[in-house]
Amino acid sequence: AHLNLREEHAPYAALIARVILDKNASSGTGIKTVVRKTGEVGGTFRTYPLEVLGGEDSTETQLIEHGTTLRLDLSDVYWSSRLGTERQRLLALLQPDDVVWDAFAGVGPLAVPAAKRCARVLANDLNPRCVEFMRHNAKRNRAAQRLRARCGDARDFLRDAASRSAAMPRGGTRGRVHIHMNLPHDVFSFMETFRGAFPQRLWRGRPMPIVHAYSFQKLHDSAGEPEARAKAEVWRIFGDDVEVTTRNVRDVAPGKTVCYVEFQLPRHFALALEDEER
Repeated sequence: AHLNLREEHAPYAALIARVILDKNASSGTGIKTVVRKTGEVGGTFRTYPLEVLGGEDSTETQLIEHGTTLRLDLSDVYWSSRLGTERQRLLALLQPDDVVWDAFAGVGPLAVPAAKRCARVLANDLNPRCVEFMRHNAKRNRAAQRLRARCGDARDFLRDAASRSAAMPRGGTRGRVHIHMNLPHDVFSFMETFRGAFPQRLWRGRPMPIVHAYSFQKLHDSAGEPEARAKAEVWRIFGDDVEVTTRNVRDVAPGKTVCYVEFQLPRHFALALEDEER
């Protein structure tokens, strides 16, 4: 069990942990350890410090999200169960012939179930522990044949995927490419990667990928509402003729929210066509 305790409850942390463990000892929930977060998310891999309050001295755990079993270590990887409903919404969009590129895949909460729904998933994460767990989770859920996981920079991953026919839906199908980008604190800095990354010999005449991305936005800002600012970020990069769908997902802190943006990559940007060829 993972707790976020208020400061006034900190002196009773061990007692709270003991009550949780005792109450769940015979209930079959499988709770063996109680931990709490002792600091903010930070570092290259966006992890946070944890304190074991009771039970087994381990931060490795297993959970089930909408039928998918996931193993992870909370001290080594970033995890948020609050995005479970959002992941289900994206999974519902996928068709059997679609291909997913997951640029910041974590331990595979989207990539693994997506591999059971669509033709192929290419997944990437910078954290080697995430990739290790993702491969384990793909095998555990019988999705390994359709999921290719790699460890590296997302920019390299996206450029490589765009240049490979193996990363595209099979010819003669109605499959689409869906690019998932869940890195809210810095997602827009990665989007310039798409400029000219798609070879015309592969993509001419094919539908361009659909981007699904998340970004942090301030709730109250003189520049406008959160969704309007997220849309403006997309237009700043790709041009204001791009049709963008936005949605406020959830508040994550006082004055701070997560916005979802969805748009189709503009052909003239991704293929780097000259103005007269648009």
